[in-house]
Amino acid sequence: MSHLASIDIKYSQKPQISLIVNQLLENNWNCNDYGKLTYLDNDDYDWKNESLIHEKKIISLLDNRNQDNHVVGICLLHQTLLGGQFLFLPDNETLSILLNINRLKIPNSVFTDFTHYIKLLKPILNNCPYIICEDCT
Repeated sequence: MSHLASIDIKYSQKPQISLIVNQLLENNWNCNDYGKLTYLDNDDYDWKNESLIHEKKIISLLDNRNQDNHVVGICLLHQTLLGGQFLFLPDNETLSILLNINRLKIPNSVFTDFTHYIKLLKPILNNCPYIICEDCT
């Protein structure tokens, strides 16, 4: 049975991807998706892999593509190896995070431990009118 867990962060204005990603990188997150950088730069949800040495170039590319109203995303992992796909939607103030890399569950439960994720995401939660956490089986 599949399980989907996500966090949607609503900002007061469209977020700049490089700013969000760099805030996370400065706070124990990284782009190392098991030896590669995984990203999305088109509306077809065709995820791509790139060498980690191209991190800055890819983040800049995502900024530009999102400003041109394309769906973009990047896989990020915390130093604890928890992570997911960070999706920036076009013409939108929402960052949608799919918690699909080593999802942390509440002990003895199938449910996601959202409190832990909110703590890890605290650096990017300024100016957020609301946050939506969803857990679906």
